[in-house]
Amino acid sequence: MKILSLALTSLIVASLTAASLQAADFDSATIEQRSLAISESLYSFQSDALASIPASVLKQAKGIIVLRQHEAGFIFGGKGGIGVALIRDSSGRWGPPAWLKTGSGSWGLQFGYQQLNVVLLLMNENVLNLLYRPKFRIGVDAAATAGPVGSAVEAKLGYEAPILVYTETEGLFAGASFEGGFLVPDKKANRVAYGGDYSVPQIISGRIVRFPEFGRPIRTSLENIERSR
Repeated sequence: MKILSLALTSLIVASLTAASLQAADFDSATIEQRSLAISESLYSFQSDALASIPASVLKQAKGIIVLRQHEAGFIFGGKGGIGVALIRDSSGRWGPPAWLKTGSGSWGLQFGYQQLNVVLLLMNENVLNLLYRPKFRIGVDAAATAGPVGSAVEAKLGYEAPILVYTETEGLFAGASFEGGFLVPDKKANRVAYGGDYSVPQIISGRIVRFPEFGRPIRTSLENIERSR
C-alpha cells in the first residue's frame, strides 16, 4: 500500500509538472481558454446556493481576484493554478484583467484530487495595494474572512475584513481548503495577453492597455452577478 501511495504521488507530481511546463508555451488561444475557464468558475459559484456571491456584496467590492486551483496529494499535498485580478475603472466598470499564478504546499494526511475555485473580493482601497506587490499571501499580508452567501444578504455589512473569500470545490479531497497560498504575477501570460512586459499595476489601472477582447467573458460574468437578485 505504501509503494502504491508513493507511486501515485510521483505520478501526480509528474502530471502537475508537465502541465506547468506546457503552460509556458501557451499562445493567445490559450489565453482565451483560460478566460472562459475563469468565467465558468464564476457561473459555477452562482449555481451553488452555499457558495453564491450576493449581488449587493460584489457591487461594493473595489477589486476582485478569481482563482482556479488544482490540488492533488497522497500524504504530501501540492496546489497550483491560474487566476486573474481586476479593479474597477473610473466609471465603476471592471477594468482589464491581469493574470496571476498561485501555488502552495502542505504536509498532512491527504488523499484525492480536486479543483478549487476561489473568489477574493477586495473591499477597500487599501487592500488593493496587495496587487502592487511582487508576491503576497492571503491571510498573511491581509486579513480575510468567509463572505456571506445567498440572495437575502443586506447591502450594508460593515466589512471589518478587507478581503471576503468564497470557495467552491469540484471533486473529492479530504481536508481540502483554501489556506492562503501565495499569488504572483504570471508574467508570461500577461506578455502573451497584452503583447508587452506590463506589470500587474499597469494592466489593472487601464491607463496603458485597453480592455482586451479575451476579458469580456469575465467582465460579463461579473456584471451578470451584479444584476442578479
